[in-house]
Amino acid sequence: LRNAIDYRHMMGNRAFGNLGLIILPSAILSIGTGIYFFSRVLWFGAKSMIDTYVRVSIMGFDARPSYDFFYVDTSAILILTLMSVVLILILICAGSLIGTGSRKPPVSTPIFLLFYSFLAPLWLSVALVSACFKTGVRWR
Repeated sequence: LRNAIDYRHMMGNRAFGNLGLIILPSAILSIGTGIYFFSRVLWFGAKSMIDTYVRVSIMGFDARPSYDFFYVDTSAILILTLMSVVLILILICAGSLIGTGSRKPPVSTPIFLLFYSFLAPLWLSVALVSACFKTGVRWR
């Protein structure tokens, strides 16, 4: 992030080729979208928990499951999320095939999907704050 700030004159500059036209802008865009979507997931998760708490406190707890396929959530963000997870699994399987010759994904794949999806945006957020305030790791 500090390098992107230091070399901001290269962004969008044709003289620097792919680095200026594609790589630097897409890196900044990916950091922003990662932080945005993670904060959106946290916001709607908290909102859903509060709504569930209010519903349970008003109406009481009803343990009977009700499944009606008419009310299946078909929002664009859910479909894009599911497509992203499927693409990640395909890429992990392809990497496993190239690396080990096995078509099966590693046993730790669910752990990777669960933890990395929460750790990466937090790490990006800390890196963004560190870059903005010029703090963080110092070279020895």
